[in-house]
Amino acid sequence: MGNLQFKSEGNKTTISEEKKTHQLVSRLLQVEPDKLVSALTIRELRIKGQNTTYVNLAQKDASDTRDALAKFMYIFLLVAFEHVTIHSHSHVIGTEQCSTGW
Repeated sequence: MGNLQFKSEGNKTTISEEKKTHQLVSRLLQVEPDKLVSALTIRELRIKGQNTTYVNLAQKDASDTRDALAKFMYIFLLVAFEHVTIHSHSHVIGTEQCSTGW
């Protein structure tokens, strides 16, 4: 995810396709490449009583969005791993029954 690079084309920011990194990231996240690009480069503004407005992010803002998503995914995986580890440990020592639910 951190290898995704952005480039500015006029007033629009896009993902640099030199390394095709975004295709790999899209495949790993199981999302369409176009949706990944939009999620990282466009901000959606919803104001009550008005139409939805889409704002193209600057290159730095797109990088910040990428970094925030990467941090979220990292924290989510750590929490999931911790849950599985603690749950597996308590099952082994017999203090709790094993369950696949969260």
